[in-house]
Parts: sequence; C-alpha cells; structure tokens
Amino acid sequence: MHTDIGHHCRACRINRKLAPLSVPLESGQTVEILRDKIPQTSPAWLNFAVSSRARNSIRTYLSNLKISEARKLGKKLLDQSLGHQNVKLRHLKKDELKEALDALGVKSLNSLLEEIGLGKRVGNVVARQMISFLDKEGEEKSSNNLSLEITGTEGLVVNYATCCKPIPGDSVIGHFTTNGLVVHQERCKNILSIREDPSQCFPVNWHEELQREFSTDVKILASDEPGLLATMAAAITNASTNIESIHTQELDQGHIEFILTLQVKGRDQLAILIRKLRKLKNILSVQRIHDQEMREAQTLH
Repeated sequence: MHTDIGHHCRACRINRKLAPLSVPLESGQTVEILRDKIPQTSPAWLNFAVSSRARNSIRTYLSNLKISEARKLGKKLLDQSLGHQNVKLRHLKKDELKEALDALGVKSLNSLLEEIGLGKRVGNVVARQMISFLDKEGEEKSSNNLSLEITGTEGLVVNYATCCKPIPGDSVIGHFTTNGLVVHQERCKNILSIREDPSQCFPVNWHEELQREFSTDVKILASDEPGLLATMAAAITNASTNIESIHTQELDQGHIEFILTLQVKGRDQLAILIRKLRKLKNILSVQRIHDQEMREAQTLH
C-alpha cells in the first residue's frame, strides 16, 4: 500500500465489513481502505504495525508532524509575548532578526520557534531577550492580553493533563515541559508551587468554539440494584455523551461505586448530565473527579 494512502487511512472494510485497523489480515481477504482528506496517522498505530517499513514510515511522519506543529505553536507563543510589549515579529527587519537569533544562539527562526513550541524555551522570556538585544522599548500591555487561546486542534505539542483532566469551561493554565505545553486546571495540586513562575507556566484560555471532545472522570455512588448500570448508560447516551471506560467497586451496606471516564464538550454539557444522573433511582451521589488523589480515594462506609 502506498505510504500516502496509509497516512490518510481512517478505517477499513475487510470482506465488505467495517473493521478496526488493528485486525490482523488473513490470506484471501478483500480489503478496502477508507481515506480522509486530513492525515489520520496516530502514535497508536505503532502498537499494531507489523513491518519495519510501516513502523519507520509512521515514526518519520509523526516526527515531522511534531516539528511542524511545534513551530506553529512556538510562533503563536512568541507572537503573543512580543505583542504584549507592542512589538510584532513580522515587523522585524532581517538584520534585526539575525542579530536577535545570533544573540540567542540559534541558527534560524524555525529552530527558535520549534524550541519554544516544544517547551525548551519560554516564549515570554525569549520575547524579553529579543527586545533587550534589539534595544527596543516595549510598552507594557495589560497581562490579561497575554494568554494563549486553546482550540483543541494543536496536535502533538499541546497535551491535556491526565491528573486533573481539564475541559472547556475550566480555568486553565499551561505548563511548559520537554514535550510541549501541558494544559492543567488552575486548581491542580501538581502545579500550585510553580504556577506563578513565568519560566514554567503560561496563561491559557479556551477558544469559544471548540469542535472536539475531552475526557473527564465522574464518581457515582449508588445502591447496588440489577439493571443500574444499563439505566445509567442509557441516561448518558441520551445526553449525547460517550463513555470511554467504566470501573466499579463493591462497597459495604449494598453500595457500589462507579468511576466513569466520559467524553464531553465542556462543563455545561457535564453539568446537565450530572443533574440527570442524580435524579435516577438508587443514585446516592454524583461528582466530577478533579485530581488524582480524589480518583484513587476509596469511599468508606
């Protein structure tokens, strides 16, 4: 199969039936590849790719994609940081830009943007350094304007923390790591000690029109009755919400605890769902899990 077809593959039919891409093929089967205009290559494909050629092709594509996305994110971060000082990157003259890059010790603007996007350099620190090198007088703007807008489509260089699982509507903050920017809830205990450090954290906010869904965890305590899980699943489905995973734990006094990982578009959708679940028979409590400690805590009765 041609490499370009593979990168745009979104699903397949085996003997005219839809099947996961991970299904091993057998001799004599007919395979139809369903393509998408947008490349669909995912790191998860490495788990089931068989040939070394396919695995190397996936790795190369993801590496190039990560570099491209890192540069886009780096440019956005640097543009916003320079804009905070009323300086625009596109207005810098070639000799000014070269002088700044030389002073920063990077060979090209793309290299600098890539390092910022991957978290190896901090955009607002680089902006101040560039202004200092070029002896430009920056005019400070309100800090409210210095914020990266999260669209949910940034790709491999913007990740969402698994400890607090932020969703649109949450107050959030970005944490610079060696793998890019990780978005946390502002209340997340894992970043409380560094959230005011501009070299490690950066203010972010949600774009008004996000098209993707985000994972969040909900803890439900209930009286254990036959058919309870089916009733909850129906309520969740009727609320146009997908269930990613379910974990159960039997407790004392005939109680049962459910930890549900759900796919939601934001806090509003989640709030509506929680209200519906609380009205179901035998449901004792429903609450969103905001941190790892709460996720791991065992309910005592």
